[in-house]
Amino acid sequence: MKNDKLDQWLRSGAEQEENDLIPPDIQSRLQLVYDAIEQGQTGQGIREKLSRDPQEEQAAVVPDTMAAQPVAKRKPRRMLRHGMTAAAMLIGMGGILGSGYFSADMAHILKQVPGVPAVYQLTSHLGWTTADEQESESDSLSIEQQGVTMTIEKIVYDGRKVYLEMKQQHDAQRQSIQDVEIYINGKSAASAKEQQSAVPPQNQSEHADQYRLHLNLNPSVLFGLPDGIVSSDPSEIQLSQMPAQLDMQIRVSLKKAPNSPFVYNVNVQKQPQTASYILKKKASLPEKLVVRTVEVEVTPATTYIDMNIERIESWRRKHEGSGVYFILMDSLNRPYHPFLTSGDPATPHMEYNSLPDDAGDLTLVPYTFNLEPIMKKYPVPIQKEPSDAHPIELDMGTTGKVKIMERTSTDNEITLRIQPGEAYQAYMVAYSLWYGDQKMHEARGRPAEIFPDPAHAGQYLITYDKTRLKPGDRLCYYVSNMRYLKEIPLTRVTK
Repeated sequence: MKNDKLDQWLRSGAEQEENDLIPPDIQSRLQLVYDAIEQGQTGQGIREKLSRDPQEEQAAVVPDTMAAQPVAKRKPRRMLRHGMTAAAMLIGMGGILGSGYFSADMAHILKQVPGVPAVYQLTSHLGWTTADEQESESDSLSIEQQGVTMTIEKIVYDGRKVYLEMKQQHDAQRQSIQDVEIYINGKSAASAKEQQSAVPPQNQSEHADQYRLHLNLNPSVLFGLPDGIVSSDPSEIQLSQMPAQLDMQIRVSLKKAPNSPFVYNVNVQKQPQTASYILKKKASLPEKLVVRTVEVEVTPATTYIDMNIERIESWRRKHEGSGVYFILMDSLNRPYHPFLTSGDPATPHMEYNSLPDDAGDLTLVPYTFNLEPIMKKYPVPIQKEPSDAHPIELDMGTTGKVKIMERTSTDNEITLRIQPGEAYQAYMVAYSLWYGDQKMHEARGRPAEIFPDPAHAGQYLITYDKTRLKPGDRLCYYVSNMRYLKEIPLTRVTK
């Protein structure tokens, strides 16, 4: 999904910086360093070679040369700026880069000067660590306001998205989150409210709530460009094109105090892609559906999947617009369900949670609904709480048969241990089991999590947030009219 306008802008910007902004003397110094690296010279040897150059020795005393007014007046303003650039580069190469710049702030400022980022890239290859790459004290990510403490426990930026893990601690009543906003250079780059991303707590206790949230970043804001230069859809931009680091301001506002947000100023580095997968051979599905390509990018924030499905339009017309959906399974039979699906039916883009390191090869399990996707509701035949005779077997129609092996309950959580007929059914079984009122008008108790039970092979644990339920809510299940299609194996192509 290449963005031609962005590619064109990046190429033009790179050519301008290389050929127009950086004067020949600086280009020659960089070329000298590159040649030395190719010849296998050490970092110390490169620095000694640079220090023997007469022009560099002159540049190394930049405070005196800058003070010489006649020389400065004879140079155009742009060349004066390049003289400072050369000085900054060559002083660094002369010795300061060997031990890091004076401070992270100074290093960050110098990186904005034309030509300096190339030197920084060089030093990282040589194994030198600059000050802004060293660990330094950051602003506290825990803020207390009016009896509520909000802590950002994890921030992951992969180029397209920011993944946040947050915790709210409250002395008395919990406070609902109204919005989570991200600003870059004073411009709004993401808003949970605008992206219609609800921020419900994932886990709750008496005085603490946990939150997890994915937010798309606006590419135009990331690049500091006017609207229209790049697509507003992050999925249209390659991860490699995104900025390597960002200075963010994150604002978390509560519904009861929308004008007094919790404000965090953080610098984040882009986390690299951790794995990629492909479909090696096109997959033929029932009724002449063909999955031609599948490309998977896994980052520490998100798993991105892009597909190309042939003959989907004729298939949709036959089934009156019904779609094809996908459960993702890893090699350990852990199921994943997309939290976002976009794009055309023929070229869907799906986003899942990030995969663990031991995911191994992946399998996509497509499923769809028959012509009439009937979903009937039934109460689970439980006569008394908190325990009953187990196992309890349920027939959920085409979702599959399942046994509820055990139910356990704490003050805050209900856990079901289930055994589905097939591993890939586990996710659909989990989301066909829910808690609601006696008339089953509302399903408040959707599962919070589902994962394989490490103590019982082939069985899964489903957890429910008990604090969200109301008196009279009981466990119910759906009988749906869905169909599983042929499994699609994916092969990992990176370590």
